[in-house]
Amino acid sequence: MQGSEDNTAGSINGGMILAVIAVVGYLGFELYAVHKVGYRMEAPYIYQQYIAANHAFELCGEIKPQAHSRFLKNLNIVQQRAQRELKELNPDEAIFAIDQMITESGDVQIQLVDSIINEKGCQDKEVWKYLRRFEIYSKLNLS
Repeated sequence: MQGSEDNTAGSINGGMILAVIAVVGYLGFELYAVHKVGYRMEAPYIYQQYIAANHAFELCGEIKPQAHSRFLKNLNIVQQRAQRELKELNPDEAIFAIDQMITESGDVQIQLVDSIINEKGCQDKEVWKYLRRFEIYSKLNLS
């Protein structure tokens, strides 16, 4: 009888160890996933997405002045947040250098959108995604 108690205790410990390994593995995966997509929550990345959506809209979108006005208001807010975040990350940089970083990152997005439209046209799925983002971003109230 005593031998069977030892076996039960051994299987419980083995089961607990497997459970702990599974939980640790899951948490590790979650942390990895958050780390891989965490940049999507950073203001400079969001600013780049706004610039791309705005450029696609200007080239391929249907003019809706009120929506464009709201979008530009939100773009201004996102740009200010990106400037603040970059200044916090680069405290020794002059504000001119920060503005230059933002301008250059926006220019890269504009070139990307231009290349997609020039290659595939306004009906391309990627352009549609930018136009959809524009629509979503114009409905946000960031102020």
